[in-house]
Amino acid sequence: MAISNEYTDSTIFLEKLKSTIIKGKQLHNSSHDIKINNQHSNTTKGHRKSENCSIQSFPQSVNNYSSQFSEYRTDEKNYDFSHSQLQLVLRMEGIRDWLNLIASCGLLNELDPPLPRISSMERHIRIGSWNLNRFDLSKAKHPGFMEVVCLTILRMNVSLILLQEVSDPLVADYLCNELNYPSLPHVKRWVEKFPLSTPPYWKASCSIQPTGSMFRAKEYAVFLYNSRCGIRISRTSLLEKSSNSLPVSRKSFTRSPCGASCHIQHINLVLISVHLKASGLRNSQIGRTISEIESLGYLVQAFYETQPSGTYLIIAGDFNLFPTHEVYRVLRERGLWPVLKGEQQTTMNYSNSRSNRFRAYDNAWLSANLSLTSESTIRWTGDSGVILKGLRHPLIPEETGSGANGLVSDHAPIWFDIHLT
Repeated sequence: MAISNEYTDSTIFLEKLKSTIIKGKQLHNSSHDIKINNQHSNTTKGHRKSENCSIQSFPQSVNNYSSQFSEYRTDEKNYDFSHSQLQLVLRMEGIRDWLNLIASCGLLNELDPPLPRISSMERHIRIGSWNLNRFDLSKAKHPGFMEVVCLTILRMNVSLILLQEVSDPLVADYLCNELNYPSLPHVKRWVEKFPLSTPPYWKASCSIQPTGSMFRAKEYAVFLYNSRCGIRISRTSLLEKSSNSLPVSRKSFTRSPCGASCHIQHINLVLISVHLKASGLRNSQIGRTISEIESLGYLVQAFYETQPSGTYLIIAGDFNLFPTHEVYRVLRERGLWPVLKGEQQTTMNYSNSRSNRFRAYDNAWLSANLSLTSESTIRWTGDSGVILKGLRHPLIPEETGSGANGLVSDHAPIWFDIHLT
């Protein structure tokens, strides 16, 4: 924990310390004069906990403050403070500053503008998709990354979300545990602030094998869902088997789409999570991206030929290509249509450069029997969108490594609502 800059001035620091002693009486339990030598107390070995957060470590710079300000005079009394007492004051002030910093980041704010209300009485289900950008176990154990992901899922009020770029199946367990039994301070506060009449119970299904590779890691597809909404996933399978023996040129996909048999109450859905080949610098690999979208057309055709009538199809994820590109005709001709129209921003800009302001890569394509005008037992409500706020955290470093309050991912989560009749 970094000490606030206002304490770098010794005069301000002494005034803070003086005020804490005289007004708060927080460093001693009696009105007698305190006489303590400058030796380090053995009681400083254990960490103290505040009501809202725990201190895991404390900066070495406390020693510097202890040596510089171990003695001073306030009013008519001379206070000679030990390292442990001074450490306590800094810890209390640090906690206060930390909570103020977190509060200023708006982690507990509701989305603005608010999303359409989801009501179990209206039988609405919100589905999302999110590329988490190389989300590995180290990020799953990092409070900053986990708070943003879990708080975003809670703020979105999704019941089912497809996750891409997860590098370890255990990440799904970490997410479920935090959502079901909140331990991070701001996740706990959100649950307390917005309690649900029926607490959710999150489960996850993950691709058994990697869908492919990403930077220095394998990639898995994760389907995270609230089972209390009547959602169940019976199995997952790769739609193109991963094989190291096949050259990339002979594979239809760089990363295999992952299918999941999903059941929402009495409705049968086939979910397909995709992370298609990136188009590359200056679109140098765009031909490969186009080829993979064309291959999706064959998957859709296979769906129609093999699945019983009354089964619905959703393809969602990172398509790495604007939805207005002409290649998407292979999906439109087979009755699919996107929930996000035009070129809505779905990527986040790490560098803030004008040349790469945003891209509309993430989307969901639904089968014709899910359309807004469909008379089937399940249909799209017409509501969809992208979450662009609340994706930073003070504990996440900037991509450059030179600052804090970084983004959890270079992609934003998308969402859309379906209605069950």
